Amino acid sequence: MQIAWPELYSYFVKNPSVETINNLEDWEFLDSLTEIKKMYDRVRDEEELKNNISDYFDILYSILDTSGDDKIDHEELKSLLFVMYYTKMTEVRFLKEDPPYLQFTKNVLKNCDPKDKSSYNTFLDEVFKSSHWFQNKRITFKRSSSGRYVSLVHDRKRIGTLVSMGNQAFKFRIGYDDEILIRDMEKNHLKVPKSDSELETDKFLNYEEFIKDYNGKQTGWGESEIDIQSFMDQYPLSNALNQRLLRRLLNQVYHELTGGNKTRSQS
Repeated sequence: MQIAWPELYSYFVKNPSVETINNLEDWEFLDSLTEIKKMYDRVRDEEELKNNISDYFDILYSILDTSGDDKIDHEELKSLLFVMYYTKMTEVRFLKEDPPYLQFTKNVLKNCDPKDKSSYNTFLDEVFKSSHWFQNKRITFKRSSSGRYVSLVHDRKRIGTLVSMGNQAFKFRIGYDDEILIRDMEKNHLKVPKSDSELETDKFLNYEEFIKDYNGKQTGWGESEIDIQSFMDQYPLSNALNQRLLRRLLNQVYHELTGGNKTRSQS
């Protein structure tokens, strides 16, 4: 790579991470790089160049994925980082960097109100991590250079962002119109769990309370938001049934955004 694609090599060694490897497999991302313009000038077929670059990083990904789970964690990346560090190709700080979701979780727990810390810890460590947003292998997490948000990428297309800042502990933004999303989700409306004291009449989740037009800080990406704070206020996550309801809501949103089977039951 250093000889064939020196501009790309320079870009990679500035930020050697799982996110960079994922990004460099994405043709749209390659087109956005200023470094790639000089490389285009040297070839006759730009698509062949992008295909070769994607193949290279796909092979690198498969080599580093020693567990075979189709994901590279920080421990698996360390072997490459050690080689790069001892050959003076990168800095020692990359050996210590947490994976994107782990670092994001730490940021949320640091930025949130102390009274909400337990709820966010339950959401991030139990609910979100057990949902399709985390479990599906077609989803990758890409950390922003500022560290204030993580992009959620499905099949190389960004579909949402998780945002955390000092004055905004947590936002879940998605790239989908809220009214259209609610209309489609109501075709397979989720029922709210009933307590023993409630009547037999079914109660359905009011999507409009939790799926809203985004109107906050512009950090991150996505025209709508899943209002997790409002959900936790109304359905405390200390209740296991509420955890399951929130996970089902997240899974339903995921299927709508990714074109999954919209009629299947959400677990």
